[in-house]
Amino acid sequence: MDQPLPSDPMWATFRRDHPDVTLVLLPQDASQAPDESGPASAPATTTVDDAQGAFDTLQRRIALIAEMLHLNETPHGAWRGIGDDAVEPQSSVRTPASDDTPTDREMLSFRLQQLGWKPEARDESEVVWVDATAERMFVRITIFDGMVSVRASGEEMRVGAESAAALTGRDDA
Repeated sequence: MDQPLPSDPMWATFRRDHPDVTLVLLPQDASQAPDESGPASAPATTTVDDAQGAFDTLQRRIALIAEMLHLNETPHGAWRGIGDDAVEPQSSVRTPASDDTPTDREMLSFRLQQLGWKPEARDESEVVWVDATAERMFVRITIFDGMVSVRASGEEMRVGAESAAALTGRDDA
């Protein structure tokens, strides 16, 4: 398995739940280790145009959720760099709930299903917490103490070091 991080659901969940943690997995045995001739960057597997299309799709889908929640703010999208040559689209908004924001887990799950998501409501007593997936995207909606938080991410995409630096605003490529 050359790239365990993108394909293994456990590590995808870990990255999603802990975006602030840099995770490095070492090869299981020496035969999978890179050769000593120097670091080799894996070839880009996603074009910048395709990555931008995934970013735009995530933004549109999250804007629909924000509209369904009657939020007064627009979700903010950004690229998260993963290593030197990969990116992940993200979108988030945190704002006070409006009087029309659905706060019932079941109603929220039903409305997410209507928007094409597969929700999984979490029972966290006072906290309304719903996770959902759709088309290689993940969203977590949390409603607590009058505040609504929506965090979303798309699939990790290997775009090459130069493109990843340009998309994330890094100038180290």
